[in-house]
Amino acid sequence: MTKIKQISTLFLGRSLNTIVNILFMPYLARALSYNDYGTYGQVLLSTDIVKTIFSGGLATVIFVFLANTTNQQKKLISSNVFFAFIIGIFSYLILIASSNFIGNLFNNNQIDNYILIYGFSIIFSLMNSSLGSVMIYYKKVKAFTFIITSTNFIKLLLLLISIQVYQSLNLVFVSIVFIQILQFILFYIFLRKRLIINKIVLPSAWLQLKDGFLLSIMSILGFFILYSDGIMVSYLTNVKDYAIYRNGAIEVPLISTLYLSIAQIILPKITQLYSNGNFKEIIRLKNKIVINSALIIFPIAVYFIFFSKEFIVTYVSQKYVDSSIVFTIFTFTLLIRINDYLDVLISAKKNRLIVIIHLSVFILNIILNYILINLIGYKGAAIATVISLYLYSASFVYITSRVLNTNIKSIFNYFEILKILAVSLILIVPFYIVKIYSFNIITIIFVSLLYYPLVYYVFYKLNFFDKIIIDKIFVMFQKIKKIIV
Repeated sequence: MTKIKQISTLFLGRSLNTIVNILFMPYLARALSYNDYGTYGQVLLSTDIVKTIFSGGLATVIFVFLANTTNQQKKLISSNVFFAFIIGIFSYLILIASSNFIGNLFNNNQIDNYILIYGFSIIFSLMNSSLGSVMIYYKKVKAFTFIITSTNFIKLLLLLISIQVYQSLNLVFVSIVFIQILQFILFYIFLRKRLIINKIVLPSAWLQLKDGFLLSIMSILGFFILYSDGIMVSYLTNVKDYAIYRNGAIEVPLISTLYLSIAQIILPKITQLYSNGNFKEIIRLKNKIVINSALIIFPIAVYFIFFSKEFIVTYVSQKYVDSSIVFTIFTFTLLIRINDYLDVLISAKKNRLIVIIHLSVFILNIILNYILINLIGYKGAAIATVISLYLYSASFVYITSRVLNTNIKSIFNYFEILKILAVSLILIVPFYIVKIYSFNIITIIFVSLLYYPLVYYVFYKLNFFDKIIIDKIFVMFQKIKKIIV
């Protein structure tokens, strides 16, 4: 399976999952009170914090170990998953012990029991992350996509029953835990020949944990850079403000899916190329990915920046209209979601440098959050996060260029990127004028149906798209035509 097919398959599967979440989120926002919805988000956030802190970087470091090892891969995989299990149990115990503190920190005394239930999912979630990485490495993308997609649909059904029939948040969290266990069982079925108990080697596990330690610190800091805003909003304001903020602090649907799909498929390739010293191919590959990602993402980002209020009101109802300004601010982060900023540095084992930059950005982010939230409320948290992420991206692009002995433009061709952005902005203006004079749901749909085909057609006429991708699209349409005819 080619890289494009792997990305397409993974993107399709993740897209289905994202669509399910897209449909479920407005249902939750409407079905639950501000307090219950905010509590639901805080339980997920606090559990994710503990999981990230104790993950050990095992799901990421296994790519590097497998790329540099031709034999004894069963030992690597089995040892990795075993340690993920041990860390998961330890994390769960820490979470239980911290539940009262978390409730006090978030000014919410209802989350203790929910954390006790949902926290159990950490044990299986950490193992699933490692097993998912193994499946991607061995190019079992279709199987991985099937597992994630099918279990997500089951989760949706269980959550609907939990809320609609039983009106129980307890059952919501029980359902999520069940799905994590089910995913582990399915992963094990597909990887049982590579996951063998008697192949566990503790020195191998320790070595992975040692190499993954700095990656783990990186993940922790990266997590807090992204989610410290929610923590600070919970701490400095109240549950209602957090609920409003949470509904605005979201990425445009499917964009993160595309980004993660590309990153998961390309990281093993980058690792192999770096091991072989093929820097020219890495530079060519990254430049190609950045440009083509911008072509897809920029028009979407521009559209949602101009139509953010309409989207939020339509998506989660007029009840959360105040979330629209947060969404507008966050949408600016899409303009930098066109590159994996860590793949080369992870491959080069520049883990200490990665941690130093993460720590610097994290400290800056905390300072900015504290100042801006106190000045302008939860909107300040969104501004602080965007500023931090832009500095984060700029730092890593510069360092990556130094590691590859090249200049920034060869990886991040800002002139081409600005041309793509300019065309997207110019073409949105007439549609925005239409919205000013005639806003309703029909207008929004009409604008969407016209804007996207127009902007991509202009990109095509200006020869912005890679010729190979265009040829593949034409071949795909020819196949579809034959099937229809």
